[in-house]
Amino acid sequence: MAVKESSASKIKFKGVDALFGLSEEQECVREIPLDELDTFKNHPFKVFRDDKMEEMIESISEYGVLVPGIARPSNSGGKGL
Repeated sequence: MAVKESSASKIKFKGVDALFGLSEEQECVREIPLDELDTFKNHPFKVFRDDKMEEMIESISEYGVLVPGIARPSNSGGKGL
């Protein structure tokens, strides 16, 4: 009996740059100070200084940042979040 090839095996991943539509000429990974980031209208995430935030602060203090934030330049030239 032949093994059926899954549709996922046909997808060719060309890297994160391609996922975000970046060309090789564009800078893609940079460290940006948090105070240089701006939110956008109807941003879905809100920051609260609660127990969950305290847990995250402790985790970052102990292990570092495990999942980096992703930001992209805004059309107006600033850095959007």
